[in-house]
Amino acid sequence: CFLASTANAKEHKLESWYLYFAIGYADLTYPEGIDATVEALQKQDGVSHASLDLDLLGVYWPLKNRKTLLGVNLNGGGDRFEAGPVSLQLNQLQISFSTMHFLTDMIGKGLFLRGDVGFGSLNIDVSAGSSLSLNESSEAGLGLTFGGGYSFPVSSGTRIILNTNYSVKRIEGESFGKFNISVGGLF
Repeated sequence: CFLASTANAKEHKLESWYLYFAIGYADLTYPEGIDATVEALQKQDGVSHASLDLDLLGVYWPLKNRKTLLGVNLNGGGDRFEAGPVSLQLNQLQISFSTMHFLTDMIGKGLFLRGDVGFGSLNIDVSAGSSLSLNESSEAGLGLTFGGGYSFPVSSGTRIILNTNYSVKRIEGESFGKFNISVGGLF
C-alpha cells in the first residue's frame, strides 16, 4: 500500500519552511564507567531494557538550489532499564544546526545526506518508586551527527523519511556515541 500511495502521490511542492519529526531505535555507547553499569544491567535477569531515538523537533528552510535544507534540530536518544519499582534512564540530548542535502532533483525526494553540529548533554534519572529519586544533568559539550537516508513523497506536502545516523558527543571530557535507525515525517 505504501509503495502504491507513493507512486500515486501528487508532485510535491517546495515549501517555504519545513517541520521534521522522527522516531526509531538507538544503540547508545558510553564512557568506561557508565558502560560497565549498562552492560551489567543488560545481562541481569529480570531487568527490562528499551532504547529509543527521537528527533523531537526540527525546523528547516530550503536553499535556492532546491536540494538543501538548513535549520535547527532537537534530538534525543535514551536507554531505560527497569526492575520492579526501580528504574534508570540515560538520555543523550543534542540541539544542533542541521542540514539535509538531497542527491536528487528536489528536497524531500530520494537519497539525502545529513549533518548536524551543536550542543550535547547527558541526563541520568534514577527512581526507586516514591522513596528515592535522583536526576543529574551534565554541562553542555560538543555534539556532531552525520548520516543519511531516503525520502518518499506521499502527498504534495508530506514526505516520509528513513534515516540512519551516527552521533558523537564530547561531554565533560568523556565521549558518548549513538547509532540510530528511524522513520520520520517532513511537512
